[in-house]
Amino acid sequence: MMSNLIRHSYIRTCSKPWVYALVLALLASCSPAPNTPETIATPFAAALPTSVPPTVAPPTALPATPTALPPTIPAPTAAVAEAPTEGAISPTDTATSAGYLVYQRPDGSLWRTGEAGQPPINLVDPTEPEALLPWAASPDGKTIAVVAGTGLWYQFHENPTMALWLVGADGSNPRKIQDLLPPRGVDLTPGGDDAFNLVPALTVHQQLAWSPDGQLVAFVSAHQDQVDLYTAALDGTVARLTDTPRLEQGPLWSPDGALIAYRTTTSFGTGAGWGDVAMEVTARGGGAPVMVMDDRKLTVGTEAVALPDLLWISPSVLIVGIADSAVGRAELRTLDTGTRESTMIFDAPYTALEWNDTTRQLAIAGTSQSLMQAGIEGRKLAPGLFTWSPEAGVPTQIERAPVEALAWTPQGDALAYSFVGEQSGLRLWAIGAEGDLKPLAAQPSSQLRWSLDGQRLATDTAIYSRTGQLLGDRSNEQPATLIGWGPQGLFYATHSTDNKQDVWLWDADTLPRQIDTQLTTSQLAGVVLVRQ
Repeated sequence: MMSNLIRHSYIRTCSKPWVYALVLALLASCSPAPNTPETIATPFAAALPTSVPPTVAPPTALPATPTALPPTIPAPTAAVAEAPTEGAISPTDTATSAGYLVYQRPDGSLWRTGEAGQPPINLVDPTEPEALLPWAASPDGKTIAVVAGTGLWYQFHENPTMALWLVGADGSNPRKIQDLLPPRGVDLTPGGDDAFNLVPALTVHQQLAWSPDGQLVAFVSAHQDQVDLYTAALDGTVARLTDTPRLEQGPLWSPDGALIAYRTTTSFGTGAGWGDVAMEVTARGGGAPVMVMDDRKLTVGTEAVALPDLLWISPSVLIVGIADSAVGRAELRTLDTGTRESTMIFDAPYTALEWNDTTRQLAIAGTSQSLMQAGIEGRKLAPGLFTWSPEAGVPTQIERAPVEALAWTPQGDALAYSFVGEQSGLRLWAIGAEGDLKPLAAQPSSQLRWSLDGQRLATDTAIYSRTGQLLGDRSNEQPATLIGWGPQGLFYATHSTDNKQDVWLWDADTLPRQIDTQLTTSQLAGVVLVRQ
């Protein structure tokens, strides 16, 4: 099963704000190549319905006034949820036959789609308008971990609340696991340490992570007066993993669930990057770090301000991306937690990464066209598509034109990538009997999402078959925000009125079906697959 680069089960653009202060435009303007696909089948959104179809009931009206805590979530109980089946599920698990979409409404409530023809299911009642509730689904898709509360998102309240909750994916058995705020309270003085570091650590930088066996969820909390990393079990048992004045963020489990990697910092900075950024690895049960990477010097001599990418490629080896403040993403290294050795993989700015666990290959989109055109002096630039494997040691160049996006099929047998330059478009790099490179489309795309069977590719404005046939087209509309594929089809969002978004489902056999409307954002929306 192919594993994607630090791709959680939802879109979290708020989790790396420093990245967006550094990253330049992904795609430069380009002219389409003359060859275009010929056949058009079901329209992607050529005639979008203006309202929810009558066969799909919209969510019930929700009160606008936030409450102290989600009212449907009771006090903690000793009940133990059914233990998930061992083994992780990702959006690339083709053995699954069921799935659902989780998304957030403008009042801060959390919802999931129901069965076909059924209304959405409420997971968390309204918390606070514009709140962004971090959530993560267990590997079997049956339990949702979510951080909920009031007073720390839309506006600061005198008595804010925040806690980690677990709830069944069907809305059943909601229970509070752990309050996250320090017992002393929170000092929300503008510019103060709590407002500058503690609140962001628990909200916009909070990343929940389930262990591969589904028994533990990792999270950060300040309930013991400082931000530290913890795990919570399904029965509500909480264990502390770290005890330092540093801010731990972004836990990432090793494939066997024995180790957790995470970033550390002393502050979240003011746009130029985190302060004293580093990376540590600790054991599942906590204790002294197994490994600490605090070397922030790049090979060119500049100081790193961020570690934008962490990726486990084996139970003991990590790939780490290192960025400086001048040109953004800069170089890649491997870190072996057993030998504690570090090896350079790629020593130039890169745009995107995708790991293929089936073939043990890392796809690297090199220096972007925008950086190439910027004429950076005294710095190595390497546009194109590269692949690297632990056995080969040295990256192999597949494409020389600047590559801006890439995606392996779930089966790991082919890689789609978008390239720009004198010619632009999409290509497929196939492994095995299909041969090497072949064109898919003449239009590049900043988003590439494969269907679960690896036979359909969604882009900004279209859906293509693996052979390049145009299956759905919305090139005359604004680009869609692609959320992900489920067994039902492709979930995506479009802009409606007043900067709101509508969420749709494209299933290839019918017109797009509207799931919900007038959402403030879809950045935390995600598809969860359920193992049957």
